Formats: sequence, structure tokens, C-alpha cells
Amino acid sequence: MAKKKNDEESIFHLMDEMEKMLKQMTTEEREEFDRLMSGEQSLPDIENERFYTYERPDYAKMATSVIRWLGPFWNAQNDDDKLMLCKFVESDIRVQQLTPDFMRKEMRGYLYGLFDRFEPGDVENHWRLYGPLWMMERLQMTDCLDLVLEALRQDAHFFHNYFLGFMEWPSAVVYQLGKDQTDVLEKFLYEQGIIPDAKPIVLNALVWVYLRHPERRLQIAAMLVKFLGHCLDICKKGASPMNIEHYAIGCATAHIKETMPLLRRLFTELDFPKMTLTGGVKELESVMNGRKTPFYCKYASMDEYLHDEEEVYELDEADWAASEGYDPDEEE
Repeated sequence: MAKKKNDEESIFHLMDEMEKMLKQMTTEEREEFDRLMSGEQSLPDIENERFYTYERPDYAKMATSVIRWLGPFWNAQNDDDKLMLCKFVESDIRVQQLTPDFMRKEMRGYLYGLFDRFEPGDVENHWRLYGPLWMMERLQMTDCLDLVLEALRQDAHFFHNYFLGFMEWPSAVVYQLGKDQTDVLEKFLYEQGIIPDAKPIVLNALVWVYLRHPERRLQIAAMLVKFLGHCLDICKKGASPMNIEHYAIGCATAHIKETMPLLRRLFTELDFPKMTLTGGVKELESVMNGRKTPFYCKYASMDEYLHDEEEVYELDEADWAASEGYDPDEEE
């Protein structure tokens, strides 16, 4: 009975939060929500209609028609062992014989081809982007940062296919390639006409610079404060505040206290749905001052992500073996 009561309380709490969120929506946002719930339009279509005006280059002219050393990533399946496949591509003797310049040229052609060929409704295959980004980080192709940012400039259909639900490793590779190009990352935050969900990924990368490079904390804090001030200005003029909570969680869990005055203003002067920090400013302050709270973006490198994936994979294998009554160490 206690479990049923707890389940009912959770449902009622969820309904209360949904009601609060709906009340906070503007008329335009409510109309979009109703269209989404009625099935008239998909969420990516609504996001594109509302935000996306980016003028894409002619990727077809820059794409490579033949996929060579990156081919295993293109042909992989989503449930393939990530660590095994990455090590296979990295250790391939043909890859080891390639020059860095040739590999960069191939990487560019591959990703431009991915952008060019992608169509809404394509079957999800995270490997086609995950694998090349891992290889960029592994080989420290810092001059390919523009390719990663170009992936973040794609439309909402592309974003939902390749990034949604996998927000940590994009932040990791942006940090690894862009930690010495923070001016480029800062400039990206001010870009217009791209899908809003791309910006928290880049902001998280800047937060990693703040956390991993103490000598640069004042510089990064100043960048973030300036950007949050920009957000306050444009939101008061009618821009969507949908990312404000993302920015607040990033800054608060990393304990970047220099941002707190502006975060406090954002939370008190703007009206937007609070899905995580439902306690408002008080909860935000509690997170900011709670030193035991770790930065919510867990991975600073894709290798860290792979290591966790490997551990989870081994645990899953062990659980399966136990459920089947099989002990791999047991002698016949």
C-alpha cells in the first residue's frame, strides 16, 4: 500500500508541475505545445519553425564520396561495443600509416558528407557522429573544432537524431578541442538562428575550462557573466528563456559564484518553466553553496565516457550471466 501511495503522490506532483509549466507559457508557446500534443507537428519541426534560420554552406561541394578509414563508424550499429570499435579503428595498421594532414582532410570530407546526406526521418545511428568525434579528441585535432561546432549548427532533426539524450560527450569533445580556443566558444554562444539546445553544450565546455584550469577561472567567469547579462537583455525583449535553467544548473553545480548575482536576476525577473530547480532562487542558492554537489555534466573527455560505458557493459554482461545461472569462472 505504501508503494501505491508513493506512486500516486509522484503522479500528483508531476501533474502539479505540468500545470505550473503550462501557466508560465506564453500564448505562442501554448499554441506550439497544443500542436505538438495533437500530433500536427513534430517537436523538431516546431523548433525549426521558431528558431532555425542558419544558412548552411554547400556541404555537397566539400563532402567526400568514398569513406575510407572512418568506414567502420559509418557502418556500426548503435548497440556495438564502443570501446572495442574505437580501439579497432585506432589500431588499424592502415590508420597508423596515414599522415595527420590526410586524416584531417578525410575527417572534414566525412562530416560534410554526413551533414549533406542527413534527411529528417533517417534511422538513428549515433556512431556516424560519435566515432569521428572520439577520433578527433584522441588525435587532438584542435583545428577541427569548427567541424564540431558546425554539427551543433545543424537543424533540430539532426540534433534530435545525434545529440538528444547524449549531451555529455559532445560537451566533452568541445572542451577537449576548444579549451585553448575559448574565444571561438564564446562567439558561438552569441550566434543567432541555431537550435537553442546547442548552446548549453558549448557553455558546459567553458565550465570545464573553469574547473580544470584554475589559472583561467577569472577569465571564464567574466565570459559567463557577460553572456548571462546578454541573455537577460534579450529575454526581456522577447527572446525565449528556455535555456536559462540549463545555464543556471551548469554554473551552480560548478559553484561559479561570480555568476550568482545575474542568475538571481534571471530567476526573479524572467518567467520561465523550472523543470529541475523547482524551488527557484532558494534552491539555486543551495546548489551553488553546496560544495558536495558535483558539476552535472559528468565527463570532461570522451575517453572518460567510454570507460564508464565499458564498466556498464561488463555489469550488464554479469547480470545476464547471473540471470541465466552461468558463472564464467566456474569450471565444467
